[in-house]
Amino acid sequence: MNKKNQSLILLVSFAMILFGVESTRADEEAELDLNMRRDFGYGFGADIQGTFSLRASSSAELTRVVFFIDDETLAEINEPPFRVQFQTSNYDPGLHTLHAIGFTQEEKEIHSRQIRANFLSAEDARSSFLRILIPILGLILGITILGFVGPFLLGRGKSAKKSPDTKRSYGVFGGTICSRCKQPYAIQGWGPNLIAGKLNRCPHCGKWGLVRRANPTDLALAEAEQIDHDDIRLQPDSISEEERLRKEISDTRYRDL
Repeated sequence: MNKKNQSLILLVSFAMILFGVESTRADEEAELDLNMRRDFGYGFGADIQGTFSLRASSSAELTRVVFFIDDETLAEINEPPFRVQFQTSNYDPGLHTLHAIGFTQEEKEIHSRQIRANFLSAEDARSSFLRILIPILGLILGITILGFVGPFLLGRGKSAKKSPDTKRSYGVFGGTICSRCKQPYAIQGWGPNLIAGKLNRCPHCGKWGLVRRANPTDLALAEAEQIDHDDIRLQPDSISEEERLRKEISDTRYRDL
């Protein structure tokens, strides 16, 4: 055998060894991913009740996958997608272990991780759901009640008079202008948010309404009108009897509406 043939044989042998090692390494590194999803029913943490699905996948070429619940075979799927559906009501309530075994074209087994789930009865699932839902509804109801009752607890007093040079602060939620008495005031944060705006109560006329944040220009004009209005009210001798009567008639529009 000449040197050329010897070299060729050595090269082929080396290639076979190399590809064999790579193939073995790929088989060893291949994993079977197992995921569970809820199709219909209740699921919170490990507690589940209803209809669920198991789905297996791998980087290796799978020919079939066998799904298990505990040591009992759930199903054997021979073509992708490797997916099976089950109902918890078909099993006894309590802890169960779910896993799967995949088979490659060389009939090598690939094992998945184990999923531990607590199967609940329909009654237990309903009770668990209510234990979660009731505190949430109570919190929402409490915030809503506070939005209505809070302004009454804080009183219906008029806002403090501001001088023309004083810059008014309306807080995080900004200011708005009452659609009835046209007076500016700070939007109350505890008011519930509705589609058309935020439900608030005007501290000036005491009426409820849906309000939006007003722009700074409109707020400045409303503040100026409020200051002028207060100045006239505090100086009764500077206006005529006819003007005072007209003002009193105008003010009655915002009383007991």
